Amino acid sequence: MSCPPYNQDLITPQDVQGPFYIPPLDVPNPELFPEREVACVTQPVCSGGGACSELEYSSGLPLRLSGQVFGTDDDGDCWVVQGARVDFWSADVVGQYWSVDDFWRRGLEGGEEEEHSGHYNCRAHATTNEEGLYSFESLMPGHYVAGSAWRPRHIHMKVTAEGLADVVTQVYFEGDPLLFEMDTACGSCKSDHPDLIVGVQMHEGEGQDGTEFELGMLETLGV
Repeated sequence: MSCPPYNQDLITPQDVQGPFYIPPLDVPNPELFPEREVACVTQPVCSGGGACSELEYSSGLPLRLSGQVFGTDDDGDCWVVQGARVDFWSADVVGQYWSVDDFWRRGLEGGEEEEHSGHYNCRAHATTNEEGLYSFESLMPGHYVAGSAWRPRHIHMKVTAEGLADVVTQVYFEGDPLLFEMDTACGSCKSDHPDLIVGVQMHEGEGQDGTEFELGMLETLGV
């Protein structure tokens, strides 16, 4: 698979990394955070129930995010990057990040090591294949509030490869009512940048395969 025609505008814009990034090798139990495509799980175990409940998560909208990593240089040369590491992290269905200490259970409590236990929920990392491709399965992240300010639904991504500059960015979703000036919890985030806003399509749904999906429908779906 070849690179697209080189264009400076095709370079992915950087966005704020935020406070919730945890490098895979720095987590308390790295053996529970292997390279994987599945980020959010539908049956997490958290502290004391509350918003993190099977009922809340069962209404989550399954999401697949796929992409391709290219390298570029100042001479206009472009190449597919094999073996790049792509980190993925987001809030969960109800707008909570895994790093919220009073929400998620930590470590190996009770010897629970099952995938659904919630360890490192809504974060994953993958390595690009020979065509520079990666893919993640997750659940549509929820809005969340910081004080009285809100953030739109978004996914954080960090791409690293030997000899190339890191890319740290965020992915937003077309139709989200909290984009642009409504993104009040992060004044330096780029939810107004058109290159970071992606459309969402429904797939494998009865009668909806390939149809456009607007995030306003999430209220109807209970997400």
